[in-house]
Amino acid sequence: MLIAGGRLSSSTIYNTIDYVTMGTTGNATDFGDLTSTRYAFSGAVSNTLRGVFSGGYQNLNTMDYVTIATTGNATDFGDLSTGAYTGAAASGT
Repeated sequence: MLIAGGRLSSSTIYNTIDYVTMGTTGNATDFGDLTSTRYAFSGAVSNTLRGVFSGGYQNLNTMDYVTIATTGNATDFGDLSTGAYTGAAASGT
């Protein structure tokens, strides 16, 4: 499971991505960084290969992707056509 971004206060916004291995106990581990700081994503989707984080407060139209099997920083995936920072996402196989 990946956890990305976040906000501690109006002046502390994160670009970190952490991961947790489901089925085991323990702390989250550093996965990499988003391309920019943000929180309140519009949505996130994934399959077994790639995870995509979209939108978010501060960078409303940004989309990033990570390769799930390897740790590392996110890469720019493109831009949303509009910049909403709340919403929903869905993915199918």
